[in-house]
Amino acid sequence: MAEFSTEEKQLLEQIPESSPLRTNLSQIREAVEKIWSNEAPRVIQDFTDHGIKHCERLVFFANQLLKALQGKKLTPEETYLLLAGIYLHDIGMQCDVVNFPEIKECAEALGANFNIEFTSIGSNKFKDNEQKEIRRNHHYLSIAWIDIARRTSKNTLHSAAREIPEDLLLDLQDVCKHHTKLAIGDCEIGFKLDQTGRKQFVAALLRFADELDIESTRVNIETVKTFSINPQNSVYWWLHNNTKITLPAPNLVNISVRLHPDDMKYSRLIQDTFISDFRTKNLPVLSVLAQNSIPIVIDNESKVIDYEPTKHLPEEICVALSDMEKRPEPLSELASEIGVWLRAIRYEVGQPQLNDDDRSIDLMATMQQGTVNQRVLVRCIGGEITKTDVTEMDEMLDRKTNQGWIISDKRVSEEARRVSSDTDVEIFNLSNFLRQKVWGPYIDSLTSLVEGDNIPELYVDIGCYKQTLDAESNETKREEYKSLDGAIDQWLSERGKMHVSLLGEFGSGKTWFCRHYAYKRMQAYLANPATERLPLLITLRNFTKATSARELINDALTEQYQVHFVGAPYEVFEELNRRGKILLILDGFDEMARRVDKQTVVDNFWELAHLVDDNSKVILTSRTEYFRWSEEAEKLLAGEEFGRRISVLKPPKFEVFYLEPFTDDQIRTVIKGRLKGAEADQIADQVMNSDNLKEMARKPILVELLLAAVEETEKGLLTNQAQVYLFATNKLLLRNIDTQRTFTTTADKLFFLCELAWEMIKSGNLRIHYKDIPNRIQQYFSHKFEHDHEKDQWDYDLRNQTLLRPDFSGYYEFSHKSLAEYFVALKFGAELDCLSKPYLETYQEEGGLPCDLPYQKKNIQDLAESVGALPISNQTLTAVREFMGDMITADGAKILRKSLQEMQGKESSGSTAATIVTLLSDCGELSPITELARLDLRWGVIRLSQIVQAKITDVDLRRVMWWDDTPDTREKQQWNTQPFPMSIEFGGRARRDAGSLWESHAMFQWSRTQRDVGPEAATATWADITRYIQTNLDILTQNGNDVMYLARHAKVLPHARSDSHNE
Repeated sequence: MAEFSTEEKQLLEQIPESSPLRTNLSQIREAVEKIWSNEAPRVIQDFTDHGIKHCERLVFFANQLLKALQGKKLTPEETYLLLAGIYLHDIGMQCDVVNFPEIKECAEALGANFNIEFTSIGSNKFKDNEQKEIRRNHHYLSIAWIDIARRTSKNTLHSAAREIPEDLLLDLQDVCKHHTKLAIGDCEIGFKLDQTGRKQFVAALLRFADELDIESTRVNIETVKTFSINPQNSVYWWLHNNTKITLPAPNLVNISVRLHPDDMKYSRLIQDTFISDFRTKNLPVLSVLAQNSIPIVIDNESKVIDYEPTKHLPEEICVALSDMEKRPEPLSELASEIGVWLRAIRYEVGQPQLNDDDRSIDLMATMQQGTVNQRVLVRCIGGEITKTDVTEMDEMLDRKTNQGWIISDKRVSEEARRVSSDTDVEIFNLSNFLRQKVWGPYIDSLTSLVEGDNIPELYVDIGCYKQTLDAESNETKREEYKSLDGAIDQWLSERGKMHVSLLGEFGSGKTWFCRHYAYKRMQAYLANPATERLPLLITLRNFTKATSARELINDALTEQYQVHFVGAPYEVFEELNRRGKILLILDGFDEMARRVDKQTVVDNFWELAHLVDDNSKVILTSRTEYFRWSEEAEKLLAGEEFGRRISVLKPPKFEVFYLEPFTDDQIRTVIKGRLKGAEADQIADQVMNSDNLKEMARKPILVELLLAAVEETEKGLLTNQAQVYLFATNKLLLRNIDTQRTFTTTADKLFFLCELAWEMIKSGNLRIHYKDIPNRIQQYFSHKFEHDHEKDQWDYDLRNQTLLRPDFSGYYEFSHKSLAEYFVALKFGAELDCLSKPYLETYQEEGGLPCDLPYQKKNIQDLAESVGALPISNQTLTAVREFMGDMITADGAKILRKSLQEMQGKESSGSTAATIVTLLSDCGELSPITELARLDLRWGVIRLSQIVQAKITDVDLRRVMWWDDTPDTREKQQWNTQPFPMSIEFGGRARRDAGSLWESHAMFQWSRTQRDVGPEAATATWADITRYIQTNLDILTQNGNDVMYLARHAKVLPHARSDSHNE
């Protein structure tokens, strides 16, 4: 009886000890040991190990893979097929087709195709070309050997083969046959006689385990050193000797290839042709495993490793690698690219076969559709597709392969098109093939998005500039470009590895440029896909829940664009990216996450770095205000700031372009593009003759809203951008009332928009699926309808008539983020009761009746849930804060001051007090504030002139932004302290783009409970604290207890160590 290894025994646990299946497996193993014994002559000379040690390694990998199984365990019959298949799948490599011609004949009947006559005598005397034919057909020879062995006793395998259960014989042959070359989709899903058996799953386990056995243990390096075999095979087998396969997690496979440092110049080629190709060619097998609850992933960290102890590659291998680096012949390149696309759209693709005419290559593509396999013969043509090409392929089609595709790079004759219409042959040039078979949903979605907004007709090319900064972050040089399109076109045509980041204020035209440019490059790509890059536009705000670059790409392609590739779309993206076939356009870096602390910004950048390859071209946009000053943006985008989880050795480097506002001429062009005739000239003159309107019109996002608002207001009434949004949104909401298509009031719509906008801004998720809208309606308006069917009317109304717009995947969003930010500002202003009159009186109901805003002034506790939920100084609310600054008048400031007094000593007010003092600072309300005691002002923005005489007992000023507008402002430095009993602590750095604005990183707190070290807490003011520190500085800093402070009359101390304490 055969001696099973520990790993084999582990698998055998699934088969009862008394089962005849175990007995037969022992017989098969014993027979295979004899077939591959050292005494047995080798039919295939100087090749990889296919013997019993190879089988044992496959059992190890199969066990490892099964650890990731999340579904039903293998049945005894499935386990039998897996082990028997492992033992028998390669015995065809040892088949002496001369001494056993009946096996060869049987193999041919099963599908083998031998292109030569065998003349050698003796099992170890086969010529190289004969060995090649045996190797190429060995999977058919293996199953033929099993078949013949059952019928004849003069065969080593006879005793074992005749005991193979008859009901599993054909299934075992299928498992062996599909371990290589053949499409795994061609293997039947279930057993021949039991459809509940998972035959295809077992075949996929065997096949992938076989693929994983590529380490040095399988290849005799001394054999490779003879270089008597195909040079490219020599390369692969030499690399096998330097390869390590590990499974760091049950469903994760890592591949590493070791190279001597001197040979790392080949690392890119080896990464592409060895590691990446391994992932690509195994996608169909991995898909089968995933369908059967083993979701295996090839580790993104699979790579070539610089490892000094590794021996140098020999000269012959280096020559072969250099040859592989050369650009392939065009026809082969076309076939290779078509193979990638076919695999992407769920076809399993056979080896390319060059036809005798040397102008065509055939690929057999197979796709499993339920229990049926769709087979397509794909022929790649060098040159023009002719009528003869169509008729020849039509004659080749049969019942098994009843479809044919002919693909050329560019040219298709009209006669070929005419003839193909009467056949089962489809003909394409590469562009049409990609549009019809691969990227159709994406192209349609992008086209609809861009043309739906009339971007091709309305887009106006804006200018941009680059800046050079000195060590102090002062601009020393500015390089201006009149055309952003021209600057990006020039960059795209370059071969360098520098990428582009576009920075601009909100509404400066970043998103429209991305859509315009993606559309423009798509036209170029479809005209010449062989040489142009596919523009892939991803709006980052739609995928804030994505936790990795892989998840971002997968979600964008499958969810947003409905492009369904086999397995994970990320693998297809990765393949195209490394080939230099992608222009990746990432819009909205500032919208990737809700948190905008510096470390999150840096970490997000490094996660996106996984999308960047040596052959990539990437455009990344962001709001300028997302970065606190220019130096921060320049350093991060140059890869000089490091994330917490860095696995990318070389960071991508981005060249930063800043978007210019519209010029006077561009403003006129934009207005005339949207309006026609005399009206266009009239409105253009009105805008250009008003300094306020002209400055607002320099922002592209404001132009369309401005045009709507101008028609609604008297001349000279519009003075700021918040008013533009006010009058424009009123007009857009009234548009539905005028057409009598609305069931809800303007007040209802405003409430819905404000609440939804606040939810979006607060969560960072700026869109909502249509299936979730009824839940929001129920949440907001359940008291307003009596019957369930009314909700459907509200649902229709609020989806279609409230400034939201849908995308192809059923998500609704504001046409621009600034609209959401405006409605949040409107909500906050109403809840604080500080809005100026126009915002209370402009919105109208049906018939011109005034609309009451759907908000009343909130009490302190309720404000904490909205206005106080996030500090208004948070980067997330930057635009909200700007809008609110425009909405508040002097009367509103008085109301805010009164609210501040009411909050003193009140708990659970959140950031409301900080928001109020910030708004008072923003709107220029400079009257002194005399009482700040017991307020939580963390993250607020405070003018020092306002609080010089303020009582500050128990006030919390951690992370306050100080605006020093006092007459004798001193030179600023970076500050930091450690706590001491009086707990006056400062820290921070000057805002380099706003010299007197200070960011406090620590706490300013006067504690009554501490020992008495200064003036009485009850009457302490800012000036008292300042004078006390100046007087007692020596005492307070003794024993190494540093006290750093920043105040109106404080002495400037030397720079101390940074961040010595945490908040």
